[in-house]
Amino acid sequence: MSLKAFALTLALVVALLGVTQPLHQWWSQQREYRSVLIQIEQAKQTNAELQDQLDRWGDKSYVASQARARLQYVQPGETQYQVLDAPGIADGMADTKPVEDQGPPRPWYLVVADTADAADDMNQPVRLDPSVRVKKNEE
Repeated sequence: MSLKAFALTLALVVALLGVTQPLHQWWSQQREYRSVLIQIEQAKQTNAELQDQLDRWGDKSYVASQARARLQYVQPGETQYQVLDAPGIADGMADTKPVEDQGPPRPWYLVVADTADAADDMNQPVRLDPSVRVKKNEE
């Protein structure tokens, strides 16, 4: 390789190294600028929604409707009715399964006694279900 080609290649590498850092910074700044623009648009949209809500609260009929809905206020001479079995509540109860009738649960002291009896016998496995009675000498 000739000296001129080497010098030209070295000059190009130095020029590329000198240009890449400013280009990278410019590209990063452009990304950040676009991100800030998006945040500004979102803030403008939020501001418009909040201003709309503030304008609604300035209307006396809206304030009265909110007082009725949130605080259950009524105008003089009006009668308020409250629905106790609202639609949708009973619909969720249809998914429940009935409890199978297995008799009353065993008293706690019988469960403790059975557990103590089972602890005496090392060969018998301990059953944690309180509805099952442990029998001695099941062999």
